[in-house]
Amino acid sequence: MHPSIRAAVLVLAAGFIVLSAVPAGAVAQSAPPTPADATHDDSIEIWQDEALPPDVPAGRSVDVAFTTWDTRRQTLSELNTADVRVHPAAGKARPTKAQTHSDWPGHLVTTITVPAGGLGPIEIGYPSQTCTGDGTCTPSFVSFTMAGVGPPPQAPRSLLVDATIQPAADPASVDQPFSVQVTIAPRASWDPTSLALPEKVVLIGVQLGGQETTQVDLRAVNDGHYAGAITLPHPGDTTLSVAFQDASNQIDPIDRSTVRFQVAGAGSSEQPAPSVAAEGPATTSAAPFWSDLPLLPIVAVLAVLLAASLVVRRAFADL
Repeated sequence: MHPSIRAAVLVLAAGFIVLSAVPAGAVAQSAPPTPADATHDDSIEIWQDEALPPDVPAGRSVDVAFTTWDTRRQTLSELNTADVRVHPAAGKARPTKAQTHSDWPGHLVTTITVPAGGLGPIEIGYPSQTCTGDGTCTPSFVSFTMAGVGPPPQAPRSLLVDATIQPAADPASVDQPFSVQVTIAPRASWDPTSLALPEKVVLIGVQLGGQETTQVDLRAVNDGHYAGAITLPHPGDTTLSVAFQDASNQIDPIDRSTVRFQVAGAGSSEQPAPSVAAEGPATTSAAPFWSDLPLLPIVAVLAVLLAASLVVRRAFADL
């Protein structure tokens, strides 16, 4: 067989083998393009909060957000801004561009425009230059790793949620349990199940200038809501905060969850000032009956009586 014919047969056979290995119904995923002006920076992973529908019309503006993970420091990135390029799903239209800004540490938001050809791969990075040995430099684009959709799986949950503590309305007193409710919510528009919130969290009370702590478990009452009670042994300035606890009893405090309040001493009669006036009439000493009478009629009656007394006195003086 001629060598060129043999090579063609081998190519066709290899293609048949590759196609037969693809499961029925599988959809090929288009890889992000690799433009000639692009280089790569693997120190940052980009996690898109939510998957965008692929059928968004060309020219439509879409809000999109990303969480940035620093792979070297193993924490949320301190990146404050980045450039975005949105490539078309089909055709050779130029990618649209946008710029992100940070709304909280490690989180970027922006509004993109779908290019002609539909919504294709999204690149996030920063502009740079590529220079050659002869001193010639050309513009380039350094892209970060587009890692997937959802929160970064390596990030501690404490960095991905907000916790709101709601102590009971009654004032706290030493050695008296008081109720506490906590709400935990994702910081971004992730699927809440992706955070796998636990059945219990830890409530931490700190007293005596941070030298003594009290810890209790709060149990989940429904998705993201926890409730329980805590008893504090000392009066004075106190803080409450919330933490996750892993299987090895390691505490993972939730930042921004701390609240501060005062604990009253045993037998203290101190009560917080009411925010509104108490309902019902106030109790006061009885006022004279004439205090409810109008002022002008009273003055008129007194003037008439005075005039009448003068007339009577003069009449008796003439007798």
